[in-house]
Amino acid sequence: MFRKRHPPPGSPPGTLAASGGPPPRVRVMDYSGDDVRERDIADVAELSADPLPNGIRWIAVQGIGDGALLAQLGERLGIHPLALADIVNTPQRPKLDPYGNHALLIARAAYLDPGRHVVAEQVSMVLWERCVLSVEENPSDLLEPVRQRIRRHGPIARVGADFLVQAIVDTIVDGYYPLIEELGEDLEALERDVIDHPTPHILRRIHGIKHGLLLVRRGIYPQRDAIQAALRRDSELFTPASTVFFRDAYDHAVQVVDVLESFRDLAAGLMDMYLTGINNRTNEVMKVLTIIATIFIPLSFLVGVYGMNFVWMPELKFWWAYPTLWIIMLIGAGLMLLYFHRRGWLQREDQLTEPRPPARSAPSAQAPPQRHA
Repeated sequence: MFRKRHPPPGSPPGTLAASGGPPPRVRVMDYSGDDVRERDIADVAELSADPLPNGIRWIAVQGIGDGALLAQLGERLGIHPLALADIVNTPQRPKLDPYGNHALLIARAAYLDPGRHVVAEQVSMVLWERCVLSVEENPSDLLEPVRQRIRRHGPIARVGADFLVQAIVDTIVDGYYPLIEELGEDLEALERDVIDHPTPHILRRIHGIKHGLLLVRRGIYPQRDAIQAALRRDSELFTPASTVFFRDAYDHAVQVVDVLESFRDLAAGLMDMYLTGINNRTNEVMKVLTIIATIFIPLSFLVGVYGMNFVWMPELKFWWAYPTLWIIMLIGAGLMLLYFHRRGWLQREDQLTEPRPPARSAPSAQAPPQRHA
């Protein structure tokens, strides 16, 4: 449920955990107005090139498999050791921490993998006055829409670095919408299956949905608080103009939280519906077995009595005694079945119909008598 990359216990604050996984990809994008330049770098020393005049530099790191490279990058950019540790030692709780001339904003993105399992990954952003560093936990195309907006020379290419952070956060929050839509469709399908065919496979699907909702909740709730901290402008790096757009991302996060709460209640209700369906099926089976046993109790008594074959039984000497006993047993079984049917014990619960309300009499078409003065 929760596994974190962490250094050995007792390590000083700011210690990076042991790295593992593929090496990260570092992409640098310098943009200013209509001028956009992109390149991949393999060495931190290549960052010495000056950015565009009055431009914004976006350093995008995809993957945290090389801890040494991230440490060199943090030293080159002057990132606080605690901020760098929060970037590498994933997962961290979404938050906003100011560190003097830069601020750290941690967000969590969530999406469905090909197996329809919820996957959550951390996206860290470090903001300076004219530079933004984004670090994705795993290589993906999550932030490609933001790059497309810059390449099209949209409004984001003409404003400050805090607008770039806002665009990244907005993209991450909006990514929750298709996720919760998919989860909502799965819940609707599960609701129909639980009512019609409650099976152990349905139970496993319910547990999978609840686990996915838990992962989404763990990411979106603190992320809403982190966006709210940006609205309070705890750091001078966030301008009043960008907080207006952060408010829009905050509204989207609140909407996701509201829908998520209703989905969690629905998932809990599905578990109760499943248990109720299993109990109803068990009751149906026990009712059938009880009816069969009840019918055969008197028949077994008669057969047991006449199966003793004592000499003093006069019925043993008559040829019509055997068929008469069969007729008596069949009539007795039929009378009991008729009694059970009239009591409604032979019907399934889903076949029982509610009594219809009494039909209302149609209003009279006769006009009311007119009163004369």
